[in-house]
Amino acid sequence: MNFLFKFVEGPRQDWWEGQSWADQLGDLLEAADHPRYRRVRSAKDAGRIVLVESVLRKDWRYLKILQSQPELRQHPYRCFTTSCEDDPLGVLPGCYAGISKDRFDSARHRATCYLRPPTNHLKTQAAARWDRVEPVHVLSFRGSTSHRVRSRLFAKQDEWKHLGPIRRTTRLWNHTDEDVSTYFEEMLASKFVLCPRGFAPSSHRLFEVMQLGRVPVILSDSWAPPAGPVWSHFSLSIPEDSIDDIPAVLDAHLHRAEEMGKVARAEWEQWFSPERCMVVAASAIEDILLSRPPGYREDISRIFFEALSRSVKILSRA
Repeated sequence: MNFLFKFVEGPRQDWWEGQSWADQLGDLLEAADHPRYRRVRSAKDAGRIVLVESVLRKDWRYLKILQSQPELRQHPYRCFTTSCEDDPLGVLPGCYAGISKDRFDSARHRATCYLRPPTNHLKTQAAARWDRVEPVHVLSFRGSTSHRVRSRLFAKQDEWKHLGPIRRTTRLWNHTDEDVSTYFEEMLASKFVLCPRGFAPSSHRLFEVMQLGRVPVILSDSWAPPAGPVWSHFSLSIPEDSIDDIPAVLDAHLHRAEEMGKVARAEWEQWFSPERCMVVAASAIEDILLSRPPGYREDISRIFFEALSRSVKILSRA
């Protein structure tokens, strides 16, 4: 199965986005040297066309952009996406890091990690020491107030200080190297790392914790877990309205923390590492194809407006 990677230019996009990002995802698939999944560079040779979407939130203008894509017009059933957007609409079929349970359609979507090139050298350096650092904290969390569940965690900062650091940050994207290094060092120094949802049901932190060989504590009721890992073997999932239970839950699993962290690292290597993530994504796209019922039609316009309608209803309930 041959894959072409193309970036979809949006009405707005982040400064680092562009075709080079799509090319780097193609490079990862090519480097994996998988016998079934191959990277090609022209649409005529591609059995599957991966449209890499911007991480920035989409609005009604995006439908016109999708409709203008020649690949979607000419080969609608061969087109899929990889999306790292926070809480995306899920218009295109494909792989989503941040899609919520409310929008997840098993006939069209697969939950994945954040499919981005590994460019953070500080994370790579910290992860190389994952099995040589002895944790001294029971838990930790460092992040911004991007969701009410995080606000409730910050309210516990003093009460739980004997368990480990909970720190609020004011920066969202412009972190200094010192900020980033401290972030990873705190996680390495913790047996459990709290992974509350933010703008999206998922978070980069969840997969970073796995890479660092620590136990993620997932606090996100709308999170759609990626298939593959046995999540219950290495992570803890606590309902958003049960934050008060966190100390007791962690205490009950404290004796397993080291082993769970090792399993988390092994599962990251198998499913989400740079060497494996694009093979997993290609397999997920193949799985979507195989699950399509006879007579399936891909109607982007209809799906777009249905997704917008669902988004309005979801926001009205928030």
